[in-house]
Amino acid sequence: MQAWRVPVILRPFCGVAVLCCLSVGWMPTSLPPDLTWAVVLLVLFLGVPHGALDPVLAGGWLRDATPRRWAAFLVTYCLLAAAAVALWWWSPALFLLGFLLMSAHHFSEDLPASSGSPRRLLHGASVILLPALLHDAEMIRLLLLIAPQTPPLALQALQWLALPCALLALFEAGMALRAGSANVLPRIFLLCALVLLPPLVSFALYFCLWHAPLHVLRLRERITPWPAPLVAASLVCAVLTVGAAAAGWWWLDWQAFPALVVTSLFVGLGALTLPHWLLVRHFLKDTPHAQ
Repeated sequence: MQAWRVPVILRPFCGVAVLCCLSVGWMPTSLPPDLTWAVVLLVLFLGVPHGALDPVLAGGWLRDATPRRWAAFLVTYCLLAAAAVALWWWSPALFLLGFLLMSAHHFSEDLPASSGSPRRLLHGASVILLPALLHDAEMIRLLLLIAPQTPPLALQALQWLALPCALLALFEAGMALRAGSANVLPRIFLLCALVLLPPLVSFALYFCLWHAPLHVLRLRERITPWPAPLVAASLVCAVLTVGAAAAGWWWLDWQAFPALVVTSLFVGLGALTLPHWLLVRHFLKDTPHAQ
């Protein structure tokens, strides 16, 4: 019966994923500007803020640090984010490759360490590759918004890898279900969402309702209690990030340039993911979070 149990923290994801999959026939593969904006807002307000908790995470390491060490941490964090943007400016294709690999590895850590490295890596790869199985044209369109000069062969590689990844993920889920492993049902819902839904929608659902809540759960398990000043700093970071993005998109007139909104979203995510990923790798990689 454990296989059919859905953890409380993943129930919102499972419920929304089921509803979206049932209504997939009414969803356009390429979202119109209004729906694109709605998905971007979902990522911005429900997904991005989990990264603003990085000061709380760093506090586990810098709890008794001097202001000078905190300043050094902040400067390093910002320089890493700026370096990611500079890489995109210099070589968008290289930025895209690094972003996809880093994201796949980061998402793989959403499964507990007890799952084993192969299963975790398959999970992370599935989030990146499976949307290309039925929505390859839209997937390529979105990737070209990030890196317009990406070689066609590199984009086709996503299509070639999508099918074997889907078969492996389906086989793994079937074996886990047969063995009565815990919490298989959410992974099945995830596979359905990644394959059936438009890529931007499936990414938003996973990022906001699976990845972000589990990150907060892992943080609570590792650091208790959360220092009030660091929580306040995290709130300030979240407000500044969301505010800066909203101001930028308003200034650029998102209705006239919906593609630019998507580009800025993923370049911004790539910039923030680099220092966030390194921090998580150092402090949370072995947290035995329940899932």
